[in-house]
Amino acid sequence: MNQNLRTYLTGLEQSIGAELFFVGGVVRDHILGVPCNDIDLVARGLSQGDLVAALSNHGKVEVTGALFGVTRFFPNDRSMPMLEISLPRQEVSTGSGHDEFEITFDHNLPIEDDLGRRDFVVNSMAMRVSNDVLIDPFGAREDLNEGFLCFISETSASEDPLRILRAIRFVSKLGFSPDATTHNQLVDNVELLANVSAERVQEELLKIVIGEHVDKALHYAQEVGILKVILPELEENVGCIQNHYHAYDVFTHIVKVVKECRSKDHFTLLAALFHDVGKARTRWKGIDGVFHFYNPEPGQEFLEEPQVFGDHETVGASMTRVIMNRLRFSSYNVDRVSQMVRWHMFIQKRDLGRKAARKLLANLSVMPGDIRENVDAMFDLREGDCRGGKPGIEAEKIVEMNRDFHKLLLDEIEKENAFTVKSLAIGGKELIELGIERGPIFSVILNDLLDKVLEDPSLNNRDTLLAMVGGI
Repeated sequence: MNQNLRTYLTGLEQSIGAELFFVGGVVRDHILGVPCNDIDLVARGLSQGDLVAALSNHGKVEVTGALFGVTRFFPNDRSMPMLEISLPRQEVSTGSGHDEFEITFDHNLPIEDDLGRRDFVVNSMAMRVSNDVLIDPFGAREDLNEGFLCFISETSASEDPLRILRAIRFVSKLGFSPDATTHNQLVDNVELLANVSAERVQEELLKIVIGEHVDKALHYAQEVGILKVILPELEENVGCIQNHYHAYDVFTHIVKVVKECRSKDHFTLLAALFHDVGKARTRWKGIDGVFHFYNPEPGQEFLEEPQVFGDHETVGASMTRVIMNRLRFSSYNVDRVSQMVRWHMFIQKRDLGRKAARKLLANLSVMPGDIRENVDAMFDLREGDCRGGKPGIEAEKIVEMNRDFHKLLLDEIEKENAFTVKSLAIGGKELIELGIERGPIFSVILNDLLDKVLEDPSLNNRDTLLAMVGGI
């Protein structure tokens, strides 16, 4: 825990005349010795009005939850972070939704009563800012030592179904295992996740995929039935057997890819989670007895037909759009992640050269955002896909080839070679000047020119392209 912050808060506590406590995750992470970016505080002894008035002498104050006794404090000392300060409060469930609670706050409520409303025992600790005395009425320290994740109440999951997803998030973050009672609560109440808003599911999912123990968390989420409720498309791939190129079934492979992906970007990891989501629907078995995941040729004979005809990456990209729209992600992130799924199967060969690099850049140019960042993200995904497929020397060789190809793409970007229609030396204006009538033919001509320029970047000058159009 940052000593400068503790020194500042000790002085603030004395100045405003209230008791200040670190609570929840910041105390847990302090004991575990891991970084914590969310600093939550509880203030006892001052009413909300008096607390706001006292804090105003030391910085900017925003009352963001007047009904819940929550205040955001921005210290005048700019070296200090924004702090969220709450009054002690109690909650009583009034329904099955995560926001259906009657919340009361009382500045004189004992801190132990405030801790009793929290979700997990490991989050039910407090520490006075001015000393190292741990307030642990529910045995959180013991759970931390044993690696257990336990609901604080026998009705925690039924009162707030969002806590079911929060349990998976803490499995991912901490690697802890739910105890038997908590496990039973998760299983018994999993269907209540249907009552949780899409936005809250989205928020928890993004936190789950970045956890150090994401593989354990995803397998556990599948075990207790969570995927069936929030990500049924992913559940379809559980036990979906692949071919000799893969060591694992599709779902196990997907989990390993998320784990092996070295990116810390939430959305690259989300693309890893969805990259093979289309495999169960596109899988077919040929007369050779081998499973395949690409669009079969006309006249193909089957031992087993696919549910959906198409390449798994194309079908998967469409499924990703459906999933992310259902969870109300922004259109920008829906486009970016679905395009990553669409193009994650770029070819791996030792002889990949600049021509192949430019063609891949042309495909990736449809992704929103900075092209360099998108290229980096795609290769992070591809490396995870290799290592999560069939580990061994061959996978490492492919990773090295990918890294060489990655450098080639970045070099092509630096050279500012054309890889989109917009980067051609001529456009619609020049076609009109040549007497070509505006219409669908514009797209045909410009894309034909782009194909030639991708083959030979030296062709991308005005006179050469105009001459080529004139020869059509």
